[in-house]
Order: sequence, then C-alpha cells, then structure tokens
Amino acid sequence: MRSGDEMAICGLTDTLRDVLFSITRAHAGAACVIAPDGSYAGVITDGDVRRHLLADESLSAPACDVMTRGGTTIGSDALAVEGLRLMEERKIGDLPVLEEGRPVGVLMLKDVTQAGLV
Repeated sequence: MRSGDEMAICGLTDTLRDVLFSITRAHAGAACVIAPDGSYAGVITDGDVRRHLLADESLSAPACDVMTRGGTTIGSDALAVEGLRLMEERKIGDLPVLEEGRPVGVLMLKDVTQAGLV
C-alpha cells in the first residue's frame, strides 16, 4: 500500500490542474478526494480526467465536478489479496484504503503485481 507522499490527495475545490500535479508527483493513476474534515469523498482516476477533458478542455474545473463520488474502497485491515480480488472484479488499477472513513493509502495493481501476488 502506498501512503503519505506516495499517494495523491486533493480537496473538493482543488482544480483539475492541481489534481493532475498531485497524481503526477505520486506516480499514481488516481487521486483520493477529501472533504474539508478529511473524510473520503471520492476518487479521480486518469480516465475521469480524460473524459472530462474530452467534454470540456478546461483544467480549472473543481475536483468535485470530475470525481467519482464514493467509488470502490477497502478497509485498512483487509489483506492485499482481498484488494487484488476487488480490483480485478471492478477492473480498476487504484484502490483507496480507508480507516475510519479517511484515506490512509492506496493499493495499486502495478505494485501488487510487482510484489508477486498475481
């Protein structure tokens, strides 16, 4: 699981431009979007960004307009193989890990694959 600086996090009102920089800095494929109280609100994947840009080329849209609300998540007490199963079922590459409703990490399919769990 990636955590701390290795995960992309943004706020509801951050611009899409800020989100892209956060994803790029973390070498990730998605960013967790958090509410002002730090709770998990949703996720913005690189696919969400591409779909938004096809409809509206502006990078000034707020994260809350681009994100998938909620989305698939997993608890911090789950095993990596459970996360892998979920990612395979949902066909996703990044899985936010929550603890008490707050993002604490992201499980990435490429990391699980490199670790030899696949």
